[in-house]
Formats: sequence, C-alpha cells, structure tokens
Amino acid sequence: MSEFNTIQSLVSGYQPTQAEDDLKKLLEKMQLDPTETTQQLAAQWSQLVAWSWLEPHDYSENKPNEAQENLRQEFINAVKELARTCIQEHYCPGMFVDQIIAQSDRLSQYLTGDISVSGLKLPELHQQLTNNQKPYVFTKELTEHFLWVVTVDQFNGWFAGYNATKDKFVMVIAYPPRPALSPSVLTVSELRDWSQGVGDGGYTPPNPYIPTCAC
Repeated sequence: MSEFNTIQSLVSGYQPTQAEDDLKKLLEKMQLDPTETTQQLAAQWSQLVAWSWLEPHDYSENKPNEAQENLRQEFINAVKELARTCIQEHYCPGMFVDQIIAQSDRLSQYLTGDISVSGLKLPELHQQLTNNQKPYVFTKELTEHFLWVVTVDQFNGWFAGYNATKDKFVMVIAYPPRPALSPSVLTVSELRDWSQGVGDGGYTPPNPYIPTCAC
C-alpha cells in the first residue's frame, strides 16, 4: 500500500509499516476484512474517477440526468479544491494543513452521502452504476478514520501513514487530468465499463490510465 512498492516487492519482499499494521488492526476491530476492504477502496475510488471523467456527450444512450450531472460537477469541484490546497501545502509547508483537513472532511461528506446534490447522493449513484455488485465501502464509520490527500501527477495513490494529531490515517488518492482519448491509451467505453464495475474481475481498473487510490 505504500508509494512505489512494486520494485521493493520484487527485490526484497514488502514489509508492512507500523501504520499499515495499525490500520489492519482497526479494520479487524470493525469486523472488516483488511484485504477486501483495501481492495474495494481502490476499486470504488477508481470507478468514481472513471464516472467523473465521462462527459454527457460521451454517452450514446442512457445519458445522465440533471441530478447525476450536477452531482458529478460538485464531486469534481470538491476533489479539485482539495488537490489545489495540497499543492499549496507542498510549496508552503505547514500553512494549509487546516484547509486540507477541512476539505478532506468535505470530500468525505460527498463520499458517505452526507451531502446530496439535487436529491442524489454519491453512494446511491455508485450502487446504481454498478448494480450493487459490491457493498459500498465509503461508509461513514470507515471514512471518518481517513484524511484524504489528492495527487494530480500520478495515476496511483497510496497509504501514506498516520496523523496522530487528528487520529486519522492519511490516504493519497489520485486524480490526474484525463488522458487524451485514443484507442492506444484510453477509450470512452473503457471508462464507461469500469464506472459500472465491468472489468476483469480484479480490484484495479483494466486500463492503467484510470487512477486508483491504494493497492
């Protein structure tokens, strides 16, 4: 779950950090399977990103209604606002921590459904898109333990560690610009299929240019 652990795993085998062990214990205490929960965090964030990247004109049929499009725009704005503040904190360390925490909490409110847009909530929308294939993972009980940080220059996120001040685990979620659509890179059908939970049965998107959070 750490950043760029692929090479380390191939060379010497991956050793979990203390924070990862602590998160595992928390999930077990909540009677959640740590592996399954982490995989669904990765998959469902990735599916939400794929959905947010689809413009109304990308649909040949079953175009999103007004409520769905309004929710998409609000979700994008919440993620972009957090991403911008994370960049500001990068260049001015310590100056934007409070704003990051506040905006992370607001993103959590979208993810858990505490914020609705035009009467529609994100958990409901995800379940509609995926036809309830998997239980929705971003519950209030789980999400309240996370502090979200957005990276815009990578397609993979990672589990960054633990914030003792806020008693939250820090999860980096990826939201880069959507690549230019082309058959050799990324297609509308791939985005649409993955947003609906259609893939190869794994928890990572079938196309590596669709972002995820932790894997």
